[in-house]
Amino acid sequence: MVIFIADASWIVPGKAAWSWWSHPEDFTPEMYKKFTDVSASFGFRYTLFDAGWEKANKEGKIIDHALAKGVQPLVWGYSAEYFDSDKRKKRFKELADMGVKGVKIDFWCSDRQEVMGTLQSVFEDAAKEHLLVNLHGTTVPRGWHRTWPNFVTAEAILGTESYFYEPRFPEKAAEQNTVLPFTRNVAGPADYTPFALTFRKYTRLNTATHELAMAMIYTSGVIHFADSEEVFNSLPTELKNLLKEMPATWDKTECIIGEPGKALVLSRQKDDLSYIVGINGTNANQSITIDLKKYGKGFSKFRIISEGKDPLMDFKVESYPLTSNWKYNLAPKGGFIIQFIK
Repeated sequence: MVIFIADASWIVPGKAAWSWWSHPEDFTPEMYKKFTDVSASFGFRYTLFDAGWEKANKEGKIIDHALAKGVQPLVWGYSAEYFDSDKRKKRFKELADMGVKGVKIDFWCSDRQEVMGTLQSVFEDAAKEHLLVNLHGTTVPRGWHRTWPNFVTAEAILGTESYFYEPRFPEKAAEQNTVLPFTRNVAGPADYTPFALTFRKYTRLNTATHELAMAMIYTSGVIHFADSEEVFNSLPTELKNLLKEMPATWDKTECIIGEPGKALVLSRQKDDLSYIVGINGTNANQSITIDLKKYGKGFSKFRIISEGKDPLMDFKVESYPLTSNWKYNLAPKGGFIIQFIK
């Protein structure tokens, strides 16, 4: 394996608020600033400015606002701007000089040799300016993040944007979420853009807890949360704290239950934080049993986040002593998150 970035200390994983999913037609400086403020209040490292950001920056200095808040801006770009080598290098330098930390480059839409070669040049030239790269409208990555660790994530997945465009997505989403961690996500980081509770053109069938769990199921160098400031602010205190503390990457992952198309339960650990996250890919209840003492060594209790009164929108938070024979009933298209606590 060849790695072309000798010093990768500037490449830091993190979480980001993102306005496009919840406000796809609002390109005002106020909207971008609002989501930057969400990132700041939840301790997210990044904020993502999607299409339309340049005009908003000229009118309202949204990049300066983010930097003043201690939040690092990521910005959207169109792939056509990045094929020419000289223009690409000039553009990356301009963005870096503005204080931008990374680029989301969209609409590649091809596996042609020219495109594949250009992507490698994008990673290289971006690295020279210490810019992270997120590819959208692109092919499945082929382990590129191993050579270019500044390539932190890519779409190439039916993520939550599909609630706008794909009528089959709501019915298939839960099932695919138990499959793609073993297939698509193995090839490279996946920008699923999790936590989409607001209803869109095609109505979500997964429970709210299932949607939240996706932030801990899929692996992505930057996790872009889909929903709005209003949804974030409506969450119970325990969930707000979970989102603040939730790591973007993990030291250790263990598959407890892995039945592609049916169910997935993972143990995830980072430093002194330990979680178990599970989802149901079917339309039926599923009973599971887990030895929590095995995965929660050093902890005395656990907090579980599960479906509330309205499974599509509400959460329930409960705490219990640790047990070696924990039995749980996974709701149809449901999910849960266990957080081990001292």
